[in-house]
Amino acid sequence: MITNAVELKDAIQKLESDRVVQVYLLKEEFENAYDSINPLNLIKENSPSTQFLGNNLISTSVGLATGYLIKKWIIGKSDNPIRTMLGSAVQIGAINLVAKYQGAIEIVGRTLLQLLLHKEKKKHDAV
Repeated sequence: MITNAVELKDAIQKLESDRVVQVYLLKEEFENAYDSINPLNLIKENSPSTQFLGNNLISTSVGLATGYLIKKWIIGKSDNPIRTMLGSAVQIGAINLVAKYQGAIEIVGRTLLQLLLHKEKKKHDAV
């Protein structure tokens, strides 16, 4: 219990110093949370450096591009923070989905490319 002005000043100083420490810890926790959901950091953490070569570089780029486009599609020209958070969450999900099924996506992409090239070849042969 505080009984005089000196004790009151000491208590106020202690509360102020506690507040500074709590603000610092909260800021540090926010930065850690932001770094943990940043798509580039997720890719770096989940992929060894050798995976950034060859086909994996392409699939990583496709994942990032897909996530970015989906995020922009969801957010649009809105400054709404809820849409921004939702866009970021969907972006991370798209990147993870593309990374998880990169083999299947590659097969579908090759098949579509072969079908397109085969149709173009038939058109040129017919002329």
